[in-house]
Amino acid sequence: MKIVILGGTGLIGSSLKEDLLSDHEVECFGRDAFNSPNKLLSHLKGSDLVIQLSGSTISKRWTKKTLKGGLGKSGRCKQHACKSY
Repeated sequence: MKIVILGGTGLIGSSLKEDLLSDHEVECFGRDAFNSPNKLLSHLKGSDLVIQLSGSTISKRWTKKTLKGGLGKSGRCKQHACKSY
């Protein structure tokens, strides 16, 4: 199975990648995968499973303004018809 991990360069993603590599083909991408819709789609093409871990660093102050900056809240997911489960 081909698995794509968005946010796979972070702490959790890199550990998850190591666990999955024994049985699956795994590709990991950082936040730059979201620079354009075409770039994101090219990374996802041919994947069987996508794990979305990409986000903001946790080592900062969590204010209401910070929380509004997340991917789902910014409207990017709605704009590009992404589904969230």
